Amino acid sequence: MIVGSILLAFGIDAWWSERAERAEEAEAVAQLAIDFRSNATRLDIVRGYHERALDASYEVLALGGMGGERRGDQPVAELVGNLLSAWTYDPVLGGINSLIQAGKLGILRSDSLRVAVAGWPDLVRDLNEDEHREQETMFNQLDPYLMAKGAMFEAQMAKRNFRRLPPRPAADLTSLAQDSLFLQMVSFRAIRLEEVLAEVDIVDASIHRILRLMEQN
Repeated sequence: MIVGSILLAFGIDAWWSERAERAEEAEAVAQLAIDFRSNATRLDIVRGYHERALDASYEVLALGGMGGERRGDQPVAELVGNLLSAWTYDPVLGGINSLIQAGKLGILRSDSLRVAVAGWPDLVRDLNEDEHREQETMFNQLDPYLMAKGAMFEAQMAKRNFRRLPPRPAADLTSLAQDSLFLQMVSFRAIRLEEVLAEVDIVDASIHRILRLMEQN
């Protein structure tokens, strides 16, 4: 009788612990789902900015006879302003970091989900490194060159970055499209942007895989 009571107590305790873990897992998954949906939206926004800069780069290269055909009729000043955009993906990492730092990734029963969540910050780090490397091309090469050419203000004006200045027609910066050094720098930035967008695709695929795994969990 006493042995039976002890075994029953152990059984109740194990059941209660399992129930508490499952409740903790459900709470963690719910928070992760919120974070990753937000991260998907943030990634789409950043992708748009990177693609706009890349599109502007290819438009300038086409104007300079470097290959490809123009797909629009934006003035060169506006294109230059757009290719100077620099953005960095800044995801929500609170839910992931809290699990990792507390050593509680193990509450996720799905091996696939646990591995995917644990590896996701590394994918973001790879993307950010590519973004920073790409921005160095602009900050260290394009920006100083445009300033030296007296074209930076007009490019930023065409982009409407000066909110306190009244808008005006874009200045004629067509000569930049015939500047071989400028075109080389733009081509290098285009390559870097292509690399960034390839990393964006990887992060995006990982986000949607994690969301699918959470739905199946």
